Amino acid sequence: MRLVAIISSLFFVCLAFQVRAQDYVGLTVRQIQARLKKETRPRQQAIRFLSPTSVTKETYRTAVSPAIDLQLGCDSSDFCFAEQYLCADEPAALECQRKILDKKEYGWQALNENQHVSSMERQRLLEIYRHESFWVVQVLRTNWSSLQYQLLFSSTLNLAK
Repeated sequence: MRLVAIISSLFFVCLAFQVRAQDYVGLTVRQIQARLKKETRPRQQAIRFLSPTSVTKETYRTAVSPAIDLQLGCDSSDFCFAEQYLCADEPAALECQRKILDKKEYGWQALNENQHVSSMERQRLLEIYRHESFWVVQVLRTNWSSLQYQLLFSSTLNLAK
């Protein structure tokens, strides 16, 4: 039992050093390419992936660790709109989510247990869900108006402004 606890602890320590929310959303394709070249090992290859959406012009994939792959989606204006961590299991996904939520500068607020929204200035949506045989933690760029943010966080609208 003690050996299991030690192995689990080592796994999460290694995961903590390998998985960092890199804040790719909002970067240009050129910035992404430079960052991936600097931050990933060339022999690591992603084994999990999601199908690109209709707005995805380019997709970048890399392995962050044996348990986590990173997939980035860029749109036609060459900006990253989706940062997706594809995790082998739920503990790895929860650790990814925790690391992203620890970034206080985003002002994360929970919508429900699976979704969080950043402050309006940051325009981000964080989601965690199970997809077939793996878990997905994704940060998406939003283009919501102040009225849409107000609708998310209040039960009554203050239209008299």
